Amino acid sequence: MNLVPNYNRDFITLAFALTLLACCSLFVAAEDEIANSGVELEQKLLKQLKSKVPQLIPPMDMVNNMVNVKIDIYQIVDIDEKDGLWTAKLYLYLFYDTPSARWNREDYGGIELITVPKDTFWSPDLTIQSSVRVNYDAYDKQTVWSSGNIVARSTVFSAQLSCEFNVKYFPFDTQTCIIEIVPMIMHTGIYNASIDEEISGRYLQENDQWEIVYPITTKVIQDTYLNSNDLHFTNLQVHVKLVRRPRYYQVVLVFPIVTIYTFSMLTFAVPPESGEKVGFAVTFLLAEIVAFATLSEVLPESSIDFPIILYFVSIVTLHMCFLCLVAVFVVSVHLNSHDLTMRPIYRRIIQSHRLIYIGIKPYKCLQSRSKPELNEAEFSETDVDEMGTNLNNARVNLNSVKTIVEKCEEISSKSASMAENEQDLEKMWKILAAVADRIFFFVHFAIVVFNMVRLRAQFYLHD
Repeated sequence: MNLVPNYNRDFITLAFALTLLACCSLFVAAEDEIANSGVELEQKLLKQLKSKVPQLIPPMDMVNNMVNVKIDIYQIVDIDEKDGLWTAKLYLYLFYDTPSARWNREDYGGIELITVPKDTFWSPDLTIQSSVRVNYDAYDKQTVWSSGNIVARSTVFSAQLSCEFNVKYFPFDTQTCIIEIVPMIMHTGIYNASIDEEISGRYLQENDQWEIVYPITTKVIQDTYLNSNDLHFTNLQVHVKLVRRPRYYQVVLVFPIVTIYTFSMLTFAVPPESGEKVGFAVTFLLAEIVAFATLSEVLPESSIDFPIILYFVSIVTLHMCFLCLVAVFVVSVHLNSHDLTMRPIYRRIIQSHRLIYIGIKPYKCLQSRSKPELNEAEFSETDVDEMGTNLNNARVNLNSVKTIVEKCEEISSKSASMAENEQDLEKMWKILAAVADRIFFFVHFAIVVFNMVRLRAQFYLHD
């Protein structure tokens, strides 16, 4: 049985809906009133701050007459040693305390801070003196805290900074770049500036070519203006120490240069008769010239603190030129077949028993060919009488026959010895070329070892 009529139920539903609508309207109105009240309080607070804190000059009651600077490095974007520039992304905060900016939070609905457009209040004229180009972030607001702290500038920006690079020990070098923050016009009589003694770098993103040494130190220097010795300004310096990660250049530049220089000794393993000895030496010379050109593109064009690696490559290039001359000399001596004479000093060199110490067998002169002995029995008077009846009355002079035979033998031996002397002389020139090649090999090896040890010692003493 339905105890409540239908019209009563419709009335109850309508009343509930109207009640809910009224509650929502009251809630929205209360929120609007609170928001309006908050806006009014902020406007009231901002009006009060503007009346107390100046916009164009520093506040008269600025605490310790001091502007505090906080700076930190977020990322090293690029380093260009050739042009003496490095690019970094930095955090920068400029703030100061003034009692004129303080307020009681309870009087303003619990407002703790207020954000206003830039240049609403006075901002110090500090700038980065060592910068070439600065690109500031879009954020350009000022913040005022209830404690009286005014953050005049808080931004992230990219700056291209100048730096004096010393690449003497490239690629194992360490650089110190200085970020200078100075006022453009105002002096210490108007305000001073301070900075933290150390910078933590907790927001830094690692760079694949350079590493920053922490902590980053700072200095505060009191400097004077050029046109006046009485006006001083504060020069804030941030010393950033950068250490190069050398692995890339070790693999790409240093290792090929050292390898080519070491393998240049293989030139002496190429025999002169192959016709490739000179070409082999010239190939090493061209390889070192290419390495020299590659280094000149990477390193700055400066005569101060000239890089050790460039000195090394220059010496190696000259050494390769000397190697080419040695190869030409050895080949020319080896093929010296047109010269039918050899100086006695050269003969003494190739016959010296000391050649065994350098792995060459001394040359020994061939024994003079023995003359065939004449058998007198074959030319006795009896044999001459038996030659024929037509010679019975002829008297044969045995000495004349001997003389004729000796002349024939002398002519034949001279012709044979001339052919053998030409072959021996050619062999002697080849041995002399081998001696020169072996001596130059030991000289080349000694120079290579000396240059390599000297290069390593210079970098070791630097470390």
